[in-house]
Amino acid sequence: MTATPRYPRDLFETTAPAKSIPSSAEAPMLELLKALLTEALAAGPDVATADASTEVDHDEDHG
Repeated sequence: MTATPRYPRDLFETTAPAKSIPSSAEAPMLELLKALLTEALAAGPDVATADASTEVDHDEDHG
């Protein structure tokens, strides 16, 4: 069984603060973030404005 409360959560109830990133992991995470952002920017504006609702190869689903 899970320990879920049987009452709605109070909107003014404070939650536990988010844990900070350990200093040993901060530098590698920043490097990965920089690499991801650089890759996203290098992809060009066409990729950022592409319509995500359409399929790339326009292949119909056969289900």
